[in-house]
Parts: sequence; structure tokens; C-alpha cells
Amino acid sequence: MGRRSVEWGLVAALAAGAFAARLWALTRSAEPCGTDGYYYVVQAEQWIRTGALKVPDGSWVLRFCAVVARAAGDPVLGTKVAGALLAALCVPAAWALGAGLVKTREAAWALAIWAAASPGLTTLAAEFPKNLGAAAPLLVVAAVAVRPSRGAASLGAGFVGVLLAATAHRTGAVLWLLVVLPAVVARRRAWLVLGVAGALLAFVALSVALPNLLHPADLPRVTEQLDWPSAMPRARAEWVVPWIALVAAGIAWWRERRVALWVLGLPTLACVLPVWRGDLGYRLALLAPLFGVPLLVAAVPEATLRRVPRAAAAGAAIAGLLFAAPAGFDASADPPYSRYRRVVEAVPRPLPPLLIAHQGMSFLYTHLTGADAMAWAPEPELDRREVGRVAWGIRPGEWVALAPEPAPVPLDPEYAYVREDVWEAFVARAQAEGDDDLRERLSDWRNPSKVRPASLLRNRISASPGERR
Repeated sequence: MGRRSVEWGLVAALAAGAFAARLWALTRSAEPCGTDGYYYVVQAEQWIRTGALKVPDGSWVLRFCAVVARAAGDPVLGTKVAGALLAALCVPAAWALGAGLVKTREAAWALAIWAAASPGLTTLAAEFPKNLGAAAPLLVVAAVAVRPSRGAASLGAGFVGVLLAATAHRTGAVLWLLVVLPAVVARRRAWLVLGVAGALLAFVALSVALPNLLHPADLPRVTEQLDWPSAMPRARAEWVVPWIALVAAGIAWWRERRVALWVLGLPTLACVLPVWRGDLGYRLALLAPLFGVPLLVAAVPEATLRRVPRAAAAGAAIAGLLFAAPAGFDASADPPYSRYRRVVEAVPRPLPPLLIAHQGMSFLYTHLTGADAMAWAPEPELDRREVGRVAWGIRPGEWVALAPEPAPVPLDPEYAYVREDVWEAFVARAQAEGDDDLRERLSDWRNPSKVRPASLLRNRISASPGERR
């Protein structure tokens, strides 16, 4: 058996260990992972039943989750298996990137071990599988960009990596450009420019035809998210690495002006700049180590990498699989799905054609009942008498004082079911007559008040309002 075969056998074993470690972590909870957990479950269920998604979406990751769910025989387990598989694919992709960064194999193994042990990738597997779907393709694109080749295999891998990253999630559609642009500018090779232009045109065509891919219509949603992230990743030590890597890369640039430092440095900088907030900032922070860790490896002198004992690398791999990778998922941080289930079961029958319920509850409602729900306020053209709402945080005395008939139906101490026209009349009176505390509760995320932006409805032909997300 040749050396290359042994290496890839070890890489496969490391990837299998990463898959097992993450699947063990994710399956410690019987519920889907993250606030959007039931979104993926409902999408998989609908695809298995009908061959189409409940919410039209161009991302290939949702189809992948559905295929795995069908094989697993359970949509909840299937989405977790799919997330663990997507994270495991980062191991060989990281190894390939490390092999192209520097001449020593220690770099390849350092990145493979990181990908296997990364708690950030585990968090992505749990909470954001679509973002995670872009991770391994982005690593492949970076591997091609740091050492461009005219070989058909290399060019084909880069082209496929670009399309997979760009169609997994909007963040992937931006980050692949930041990876390849430094290589294009530095190399100035016609075949490389043509390849990037071809990939860009292919994605533009897909974006025009398919829903929920990056499009100029998304710009208003992005500009609303300029500030610090509202939450930091649980793996804070890993999140600090990209900042260290940027400093180390700046120092390394003066020693050796390598294109790889820009190929990895530009997307790292985009992920850590403190100009993002909320959901987007959180996702970018989780993706920052994807480029920051390879950037740090690229910035470290090769002689330093060669001094790392193989026993230490093996120990790091084992410790990472046992402790670091599982630490990226904390089931206690998930929504209280058991409580949400009781609330849903208490919604009066017959069910309304459409229910307004906050994020985390809306797709659980669809999963349990098969009926439509969404975490947005209804569009003006919808008949408010045909729309129900799960309202949060309104006290019984406030309902009595400000709500017209019919009276809301209590679902639990904090939730009540109310018809949408009654809710809107209550909100109007509360804004005029209520106190600041009540107004604050009305603006809480658990009482959806924003209508869906046009970007969410682009290229979506839907039979019912609840099928649009």
C-alpha cells in the first residue's frame, strides 16, 4: 500500500470519527436542533411525501437532508445525520487545502484535525445546515485558489465547489468570491478569469430562476444588519483564532508575499469585522474559523510546523473528537419544544387556514398538524378573520380592557390564541392607551409584527400563504 493510500485511509478514518462524534452530540436530544430545527424537518417530510419542498428554496442542502431523512426513516434523525455528514466532509476538504498551502504534510494534518474537532462546525451542523453545506466546498475552492492548476480535475473541482458553496446559502455565494478574487488579481491568467466568470454567470442564471439564492433584492435585508452580533458562538476560543491569524498573516506578508495569505485573509476579515449583528453576524462568526484556522497555518513558518510531534497530533485528534467536537452543541440552549408542543395542541379546532406563530413554534405547528403557519405578520390582502395568531405575553386584564370580541383563548400562562383582526384591533388600542411595558411586549420577537420582505417571496409560486417563508 502506497503512502498516499495510507494518508487518505487515515483521513477517511478521521472523517468517520468526526461524523460519529457529532452525531452522538446531536442525538442526545430527541428534538431537532436549533430554532430552525423543525423547518428542516418539515421540508424533509414534504419532499419525501410529494417530491417538492414545503417552502420553495433553491438550496441543495435541503434536498440532501431530505434524501438522508428518507434513508434514515425518520426526518428528525435524518436532519441530524445530514448535518454530521456535512461537517465530516470538511475533514478531507481541509486536508486538501493544507496539502496545497505549504510543502510539509504537517499543515494538511493540522487542518484535518481541526475540521474533525471544530466545535464551530458542530454548531453549524446543529443550527445552520445550509451554511454548513457551503463549508466543505469553500475549503475546496480555497485549495484550488492557493495553487491554481490547468489540470481538468483541479478546475472541475473548483467549479463544482463554487456552485455548491453559492447554492447552499447566501453567505457561501459571497464568500467564494472573496476567496477567488485575490487569486485572479495576483495570477492574471486568462483561463482562471474565464473559469471564475463562467462560475459567476452560472450562479446568476440559477439565482434568476430559483428562490432564496443570493440576489440584488436581498440587499435591504443585509443593510439592516450592520452592527455587532447579538450572540457569540459557544466555542469562543475558536472564534478568537481568526483575529490571531489576521495579525500573524500581516507579519508573514512582510516575510513572504504569498497569494494564499490574501486568498484566506480576505474572507477571514469579512467574517470577523464588527459590522454585523443579529443572525447574520452570528453565522459569519461561526464561519470565520473556516478561513482563519487555515490562514494561521499558512502564516506559521514551515519549520515550526515540522517540530510538532506526531504523537501530539494524534493526541489532539483523539481529544478533539472526544471533547471539542461534541462541545459545539448544547441541547439546553434549544427552544422549549415540549412547551411549544403543548401550546400547539391547545390551539382550538377547527384550525385556521393560516396561523401566525413565532420562530421555533411555526414549523412545529406545521409538523404536528400539517396546517400552514408562518413567523411573519400577514400581508394586507389576507382576510384577517381567516388568520389565527398565537400571541405571547398579554395579561388577562389587558385582554379584557383592550381586546374586542371574540375573546382570546388561553393556551398556557403566557400564550393565547386570538383571531388576527382581534389582535390588530388590540394592538392599535394598546399603542394608543397602553403603558410602555405592554408596548415593549407587543414588539417582542414572540409577537411577529413585520410582513415578509419581497426578497423572501422572489421566484416562489405558492398555493397558500403559509408555504412562503
